[in-house]
Amino acid sequence: MTQATVRYITNGYTVNWSGSQAVGLPASLYAASIPEAVYWLGRIFDPVSQSPPARREAEAQIVENNDPLLGMEAYVLDIASGGFLVRQQGPTLTPRPIETYCANIDAVSAMLTQIFTPPAEA
Repeated sequence: MTQATVRYITNGYTVNWSGSQAVGLPASLYAASIPEAVYWLGRIFDPVSQSPPARREAEAQIVENNDPLLGMEAYVLDIASGGFLVRQQGPTLTPRPIETYCANIDAVSAMLTQIFTPPAEA
């Protein structure tokens, strides 16, 4: 079984995964956006050769620690009978993770967008 973790960081996301190294991807990847993270998930779970997304040069920046998404994680697991399980957990949630079944990678993309969209300001 392959497992991947998408973690929000101040200037993007990290995608960490465990599985067959025959896929040819490093175990830890950087993504500047959700679509890029979903691209890497697609390569991890369906390693068909695809063109990599355009990359921007990242600039280091100092950010206050009041970001509500800092430390938010989403674990993505493939299910033997088909589909994916997305488990959300992070400091702003209850201690129990929230799990959602996604039938395909498009549903995973929609779930990651929902997870990593900052809450509306009061």
